[in-house]
Amino acid sequence: MADLSPKAREAVLDLWVAAWTDAMPSIDFAGRRPWFATRLDDHLRDGDLMITADSDQDGLLGFALVAIRTGYLDQLAVAPLAQRQGVASALVVDAQRRCSCGLDLHVNQDNVGAVAFYQRHGFEVVGTGANPRSGLPIWSMAWRPPST
Repeated sequence: MADLSPKAREAVLDLWVAAWTDAMPSIDFAGRRPWFATRLDDHLRDGDLMITADSDQDGLLGFALVAIRTGYLDQLAVAPLAQRQGVASALVVDAQRRCSCGLDLHVNQDNVGAVAFYQRHGFEVVGTGANPRSGLPIWSMAWRPPST
């Protein structure tokens, strides 16, 4: 999906704030919402890949945002009410299927649940760094499809 309706865009922004606030409450993600809105708009303008998980009852459950030219998994967010129900796994598997050359991402080192999640999906730690916004240490992780 290269375009979102205004209502769908607001749902993505709301979910992003809620998911990240739940995952890392010490960081003010509501305050970072304008930054993510600009980032989201840039990705959509560039025709990047937005994969969503929706429910008739609960609306948007999660999304993955992938820079299609680079295979960078920029965002993976799941609504707190839908966590640990397979939504994130379905989104990552779909992204892996669509990005057959591989995926790269960064994850905060202290987000051990996310690191373990990505490792379960075949990602490996390939480097270290620091988050440019928070200064927190991050892992660079990569997934490459198995050779056939």
